[in-house]
Amino acid sequence: MEKKKTVAGLTAIGMILIAMGMIATVSIFSGCIGKETEEDIIRQMVRQTPVVIGEEKIGGEYNASILTVRKEYKGMNQTWQQIEYTKDGKTIKGDLPPGIRDSLDWIKQNTPKDATIMNWWDYGDSIIGYTGRNSVIRFVSKEMLDTVAMYKYLEPEEQKKWEVAATPHGKIKDVATVLTTKNPREAIEIMEKYNASYLFIYRRDASISHIFFSALGETPIKPDTEEFRMTIIGKASKSQEIDGFKLVYSDENVKLYKAITLLPSSVGAETQTFIDSFDNGDNWYLGDGWSIVEDKGNFILKGEKHSFAKAAIPGTVESLELKIKIDKGGVHLNVRVGKRGELVRYFIGLSEGQSYIQKQLGLNEFETLMESRKGIPLNQWHKIKISLKDNNINVFTNDTLLISARDKNPLSEGGISFEPLENSFVYFDDVKAEIRLSE
Repeated sequence: MEKKKTVAGLTAIGMILIAMGMIATVSIFSGCIGKETEEDIIRQMVRQTPVVIGEEKIGGEYNASILTVRKEYKGMNQTWQQIEYTKDGKTIKGDLPPGIRDSLDWIKQNTPKDATIMNWWDYGDSIIGYTGRNSVIRFVSKEMLDTVAMYKYLEPEEQKKWEVAATPHGKIKDVATVLTTKNPREAIEIMEKYNASYLFIYRRDASISHIFFSALGETPIKPDTEEFRMTIIGKASKSQEIDGFKLVYSDENVKLYKAITLLPSSVGAETQTFIDSFDNGDNWYLGDGWSIVEDKGNFILKGEKHSFAKAAIPGTVESLELKIKIDKGGVHLNVRVGKRGELVRYFIGLSEGQSYIQKQLGLNEFETLMESRKGIPLNQWHKIKISLKDNNINVFTNDTLLISARDKNPLSEGGISFEPLENSFVYFDDVKAEIRLSE
């Protein structure tokens, strides 16, 4: 008879239990455990019904509560938190990951009540129950059950319940694609399929990314590689800018990105339209001195320092329309802003006494393409249109050509940003841009 392995140390067990339940505390006490195998002990712990030792009422859309629960077995104490809520007449429980509550409070206070959030399935119940928002997935698929450490230790009847409740694997694959793709356009298109506006990233997602690749049947990319850092999850885990997304919340545990909505365009299949009337600043990276202000019941963007407001949109701007009002000084309207930021761009300078079109290719590398003594009057709104086609740049004010230029070596990609000059006060509204999407 094969001799059973005696448990001498429970480090491995503790690690498995942590993986199973997002556990906040695992305490191992000294004492005789007997000649049970690690498998025996884990099975006993998994099959126990946790005892509720604390409850905090959250209320909200689904009458949620946070439960502090505990399991004990032969000197081993496992304590963690769960979210419990009622939806469609059913009481639902899910584990509440450590450190997640601040982000859930932010979502509850700062997103539309009908917002949908895309996230890995571990966090779906927390998002739904605590915030009342929608989540694309909240449970594992049948095809991925073997990635859940506790599943194989469940009673057969409980395993069947998991299989019945399983998420269609197509949804799991879509979320995995969003997390692992290097193409933000692909990510946004999938999110639009589910009407999802936000992407939720938890602190451990990079370390479990091999599961995302496994869901797609792909070879995992190691998190410490440059290739991984080019993926959505690689960039998001480091709070980096992602084309077509804006980082709207960040702490040590959670990163929340908002996808920027682009509308179908009449220009062509590969072109979409970006529209913003500044009901909020979610579509922009705003530097120092920028704010959304109310003007006669209408919200507008105000810039009063020499810094940038950059649109968080993917692709390349083909044309830009907006309304501006300069109370003092002047402004640069930047187009074809490169990935290195404002070091590569065209900038259209507008003030009361002049206008110009310049090109920048580096820190101190500027080229004046055209300049004019024609400007725009102060203290009144002007409709501006900038068209970039082939080698030509045309700037119109109130439907009249103000200035134009031709560039023999045109910039071929980039977005838009705005830049008040020193000692300037400038207002912006009703932005519309035709965006050519990157392949």
